[in-house]
Amino acid sequence: MKISFFYDHVLEAAAQSGKTTGEVMALCRQAGITGIEINGQYLQENQDRIRRELEENKMQISCIYQQYEFGQNTDLTAAQGTVLLAEKFHSQKILAIPGFLTEQDAHDLVSSMDTFAHTAQYMDAHPEIQRMKEALTQMCSFAAMHKVSVVLEDYDNFTAPFARTWELLWFMKNVPGLCYALDIGNFAYSDEDVLEAYRVLQPYIVHVHCKDRGRERARENGRYRKGLAAVPFGYGYLPTARVLELLKKQQYDGFYAIEHFGASDQLNFMKKSAEFLQSGKKFRLFRAAF
Repeated sequence: MKISFFYDHVLEAAAQSGKTTGEVMALCRQAGITGIEINGQYLQENQDRIRRELEENKMQISCIYQQYEFGQNTDLTAAQGTVLLAEKFHSQKILAIPGFLTEQDAHDLVSSMDTFAHTAQYMDAHPEIQRMKEALTQMCSFAAMHKVSVVLEDYDNFTAPFARTWELLWFMKNVPGLCYALDIGNFAYSDEDVLEAYRVLQPYIVHVHCKDRGRERARENGRYRKGLAAVPFGYGYLPTARVLELLKKQQYDGFYAIEHFGASDQLNFMKKSAEFLQSGKKFRLFRAAF
């Protein structure tokens, strides 16, 4: 199993513990982590240090993520720069965050989402979403020439027109070459069932973010959303073990990226998450038919 860790968490862990980022990276490697997820702009500005830390710990970049504003501007200069940066660091994946809608447009989109057909009807006619589609299509084409895959995830923001299942399926069907990064914890944000989302989007999965969610009494206000608290992966209320079983059955062989923004103790969370992923414990409790 290939496990990665967000470099943002490395920075947070260093600040929390008083250790250097190099020392935190070494602890990650000792825990069996061999990759990092990193923001493209941060990587661009800190290339020498990141390269040194990767080499010293025999680690690699599992994915570079970067936000764009394709809904407003389809200029690909920044996106092409991210692709070339990924090529330079031998990262095979870029997670693109292509832009956001207004609150009103997002509300109108969600209101149309009773079926995929109605969701597609809205997205087919929305000019900003169409610009996102156009830019992503061109970005995927450029990235393919450099042996890099562009992925989209279920982003935890109400105004993202790729936060929910039908929206993601629309992008997968309408952008040639675009792939999907399953974020196990983000469907809870949109009050959707991660297992149903997996069933729909499984053919497109090439990357996985291992995020769990902890219960919060003030946020137990949805069918699937019981809270959004940061917890180590495998320690929350989501069916994480069941999803891992399904990925194993699918013969998924990509990275499992540990993610828990807002953790009170990133080093402790990292160790617990890595241990859960490596041990496979609790898998036997989720053997029910899918």
